Amino acid sequence: MAHNKPKKPSIGKKLQLATLLPLVVGILLSALLTVVILFSEHVDWITETENYLVDKEKEHLIRVAISRSERIKSYLTNAAYDMRLYKSVYNSTISGKMIASSEITDPAAKYAYDTFTTTSYPNLDYSVWFNPTGESLSASNSYKTIKLVDAFMRLLYPLKTSTFSQIGLVITDGLDYRYPLQNMSYINGVQNYSETCKVSESAFDSRCTGTYYLLKIDNLAEEFMAYPEYSYVNQFLNMDDGAVAGYLFDTSISNLMIEVEDYEYFITHIDGEWVLALDKQSPTVFQEETIWNALFPEDYILSGEVKSKVIVPIMNKETTTITIKGMNSKYYVGVTPIIFNTTDSSQESIYSAGVMVNDNTVLQDWNDLIDDIINIIIIQMSIFLFFLLITLLAAWKLALSITHRITHPIKLIEKYLRGRVSLHTVERKYNKEVNQIIHHLRLLVIVERFIEPNYLNHPKMNIRLSNLKEAESLFIAIENNRGIAIVKNLIGNLLFDSGDYKGAINEYSEALNSIEELEKEVLEQEEEEKKLNENEKTLLRQKTGKAIEGWEQEKVMLRENISERIQQLCMAKQAFLDENSEPVEQLRSAWKEILALQTRALQHYITTRTHYIRLLKLLIDMAYVFQNLQYYHSAMELLDIVSDEIWKLENEGNVDIDIDITRLRRIGVNVKEKGQRKQHFHIGNIIYEKDILRQMMLYRRGMILKENEKFQEAGLAFTMGIEQGNTYDPRIRKLCIIELYNIMLKFGVIGEAPELKKMYENLLSTKRSILFVLCYDINLEAQANILLTQFVSDEIESQNEKFGVVTVYPNSLTDLEVVERDFPGMDLESLFKVAKSNIKADHPFDAMMRGLRTFQLDSGEKYMVVFLKNETENIGCAYLSNLSEILENGVKIIVIVMEDFVQEDFEEFLMRSDSKIIKCTGQKSFEEALEDLRQELLLVDNIL
Repeated sequence: MAHNKPKKPSIGKKLQLATLLPLVVGILLSALLTVVILFSEHVDWITETENYLVDKEKEHLIRVAISRSERIKSYLTNAAYDMRLYKSVYNSTISGKMIASSEITDPAAKYAYDTFTTTSYPNLDYSVWFNPTGESLSASNSYKTIKLVDAFMRLLYPLKTSTFSQIGLVITDGLDYRYPLQNMSYINGVQNYSETCKVSESAFDSRCTGTYYLLKIDNLAEEFMAYPEYSYVNQFLNMDDGAVAGYLFDTSISNLMIEVEDYEYFITHIDGEWVLALDKQSPTVFQEETIWNALFPEDYILSGEVKSKVIVPIMNKETTTITIKGMNSKYYVGVTPIIFNTTDSSQESIYSAGVMVNDNTVLQDWNDLIDDIINIIIIQMSIFLFFLLITLLAAWKLALSITHRITHPIKLIEKYLRGRVSLHTVERKYNKEVNQIIHHLRLLVIVERFIEPNYLNHPKMNIRLSNLKEAESLFIAIENNRGIAIVKNLIGNLLFDSGDYKGAINEYSEALNSIEELEKEVLEQEEEEKKLNENEKTLLRQKTGKAIEGWEQEKVMLRENISERIQQLCMAKQAFLDENSEPVEQLRSAWKEILALQTRALQHYITTRTHYIRLLKLLIDMAYVFQNLQYYHSAMELLDIVSDEIWKLENEGNVDIDIDITRLRRIGVNVKEKGQRKQHFHIGNIIYEKDILRQMMLYRRGMILKENEKFQEAGLAFTMGIEQGNTYDPRIRKLCIIELYNIMLKFGVIGEAPELKKMYENLLSTKRSILFVLCYDINLEAQANILLTQFVSDEIESQNEKFGVVTVYPNSLTDLEVVERDFPGMDLESLFKVAKSNIKADHPFDAMMRGLRTFQLDSGEKYMVVFLKNETENIGCAYLSNLSEILENGVKIIVIVMEDFVQEDFEEFLMRSDSKIIKCTGQKSFEEALEDLRQELLLVDNIL
């Protein structure tokens, strides 16, 4: 008993689940992992990051502190050396080592207490002095010495304005002498010097100031001392008879510092008892304050931290950073000693530079980032459920989309590969990759269809056109210019045959462009190969299978092809213009374009010295263009050249001839010799071409003469065209007869030419058309050829029938169009002489379909007589079903089987279509079969 297997879920359902489940699980795991990372491990991460930021900030504080130290060091060193100069001058003058060369005039000096009302400071014309003892300047024992020092002050001060606001001397006898005059209102009033001079009420005395006290009285053993006092910072350099004094007002030292946002800096004495500079504050704010009170006047905890932690490395002259903590704050402090020179042999280090920054400032950006992250997490968690729902819906929609756009087309492709569906049922609305697969499958289908013999040569023109456009899409997709050119040319031929000349022009133009593009590619490839060495060239020949190096053969072939495409394009343009009803004057530019293209093709033939017959045919076509441009003289000259060249062909056998290019240039044909002149045209056996060319030349000459109303000369040209040679083009002959008849009718002399009238009436009469389709090897059937030639000569007459021949060999030399023929037997005999069967033969069905296109469009009866022998089993372009088109065009089929063999389905088709089969079987010879054919066609004897 058979058990029913449980139905497995489709691949689409599996794909939906495979898409949805991992997505949901991934979302949940990601959410869980995020929570774990952020809420269990974030503490260590944040701590490490904060420590890193703090360490980097401490390094930065050290660099900033050192920078501050170097700037103050530079200033203090310069100040000490400048003051040392004045000290040296003073001491040298007292000791007699320095004597003025001439009497120094008394300096312009004012008593300080008399300058308070002065409004213009500084005044470089005056020095200023005062003495708390009341002694006058001139009474001072140091006056003469000070006069020389004053001279140096006045000389050097303009160069030291960035170092001092005032420079002067404090003498032990109480004299205070300074230059220049500055605002010294701060000395006015009663001073309290209880800590320095033990006097609670006194006039201003520099000897009792804190700086002088520290330098002299407090015995700090410092040669140089800077100290903030009042609203300025004064600097004293020790000397035996007092001190050299330098004064900086306001925030001069603070201005030496580079201001950095969020950072506070300070300059302090190493014991922290006084502050030299504090940020951008005036000395009045922090004077007489310790560093810890100056930094944190309102926070006793931080003040104590500075006193206990910061002062120690300052006193030890260390370069380091210290962390201090308050109630709700933390600061990082960087300190470094200020080491500067006061003399040539000693260095002072009584000051320290420091920079301080708040912990919140250091970590502000980091804290903001953490806050932002927390806010984002809160937002994410708040909307997580909403997005989870949206994600689930999107995942489900994605699964459906994948099913529709991927799995479904894959199923269709699988069905196509298994032969269950055709590819045209698969739509092109899937994703890019699937669409590309379908596109390549379609291209493969087109490639497979090339195997069908009738794909590009289908008997039905509409199907052939559709197939050619499909093939065109293939070659465009693979960028094959050669294939594009071939297909475009075939499409152009179909459109031209159907009368769509404008469409044919477009197709021929694109075919020409493709061939020219291919030529460019070949030239580029040739240039690239020239760059290769010999080993690379040998390897390339082995890979490509080319026997010779270079691309010369390909270039010759392409240029020949370009020339042919140009002439096809000209043919289509001429046909389009011939149908155009606009005046010739409005079409001149179009005709000139044709002439330019023809000249280009002509240049190729002249340059290569090939295809002499094509060259002459092209010259005749150019004469037609000249005619339409109304360049009648040039057209006639061109035809004269053609006539002269045709006479050169009268000699039989191989000849070498050339054309006179000078004559062409003289009539406006712009061609020239390119490079070194090559050999002449080599002409082989010319059988019928010269007669047909002469006939075409005469017809064109006659048309030009007729257009110029030279009717007698035109009639002569048409007459010669009718009587021209043994070989002629029936269509040209017909045109000549019609034109000659119309001329004679115009002048009323047609009665004098009864033969012409008979020929004209015969052309216009309705005749039967008989086409022989020779489906046998004409080179091996000599007896059959003789009998057929005799039959045609005896039975076919141009007065009653149009006659043509088609063979199974696809060559224009073996085809005779169905037209009136004066000597059809001779035409058939000529065909047998030139025909060669060394090319691949078509299938008989193909030959029959090709023969259908040789019939003219008229109302006469049409017969297609097929001589069949050794029917090939090769598959042809035409199928048996296509032969019905022959019957639909009113053509009766007669098949003469030269051997007792015919395919059964072909015989059934002939019987169903009421076609005639004549078999050469048994005792029945080919001659008897031809007799039956004569009876079937009701030829001459029966008609009579």
